[in-house]
Amino acid sequence: MLVNLASDEDARAVDFDAFGRPAISPRFEDTNTRGTRSVVSFFAKRARGEMASWVVTNRVRSLRKLRDFDESGYRYDVEHSTHRTPVYLRSAAT
Repeated sequence: MLVNLASDEDARAVDFDAFGRPAISPRFEDTNTRGTRSVVSFFAKRARGEMASWVVTNRVRSLRKLRDFDESGYRYDVEHSTHRTPVYLRSAAT
């Protein structure tokens, strides 16, 4: 499994196809008090770092296990996730 935790801008510099396997690129979304979902870059950057640490600490080797990530109030959103883009959602109350 190849997990891309780079920012969108940095990830454009990498040829993920050269690795010979699909890259999994998690997306971290927040909801505001009106229920609108969006990626807040400051929080997404922190979440990507937390996920990197969590993956190493927990020796995550499968997409199924990646779904268990729940740091900083983010939870896996099965409804909006795809195989290559797991979505993690955090509510405004967090």
